[in-house]
Amino acid sequence: AICWGDGCNAITFCGHVFHRHCLSQALRAAVGGHRNCPVCRANLKSMDGMRLLRVYSNDTESLEFPIPRAYRYDGVRERRRFAVPEEMRRFALHWRIHNKVGNHFNPRAAACEAAYNNLVACDPHGPDIEAVREAYFEARQEARSFELQCCNVLLATNCSCRCGWLPQLLQKENLELKQVIVDECGTAPEPETLCPLTL
Repeated sequence: AICWGDGCNAITFCGHVFHRHCLSQALRAAVGGHRNCPVCRANLKSMDGMRLLRVYSNDTESLEFPIPRAYRYDGVRERRRFAVPEEMRRFALHWRIHNKVGNHFNPRAAACEAAYNNLVACDPHGPDIEAVREAYFEARQEARSFELQCCNVLLATNCSCRCGWLPQLLQKENLELKQVIVDECGTAPEPETLCPLTL
């Protein structure tokens, strides 16, 4: 049973307030292990309320977690790229999946981190590079999938929505976005503004 007394300290994504202990007790007793709000039966993805996930562009991810390449093009001028501000890293997908956010639960992040470390340690000209790179890509996709399944609010921009893996993963996991907020649409050409709507 849910306690309706004073001192409630947990709020669900659907907006209902409970004592954390009472809510976790009710969820443990739920039939079939379904995590639903005791009031409105909405699906609860996290006991921590809203779970935000910020997806940055591939450029930002490759700046902070670069993938070793066999060839370097010295002298080629790259466009300016920006790292994720330190205070935003706990929400950033690529920081979470590489197991760099303390006290964040993702059971697949350690495997992704290990695969990335193997890739960085591997000789880019060696015979094993393709297999090591493929293992990293698979582990990264698994960790991304877990994050997408657990998030309540997905924050993205026009650039990050054009990441090819994002719509494919949403479709593969049969995830439905209930609301789309288009950020930075005033700075984008019209077709780019519609990119998030394709998710």
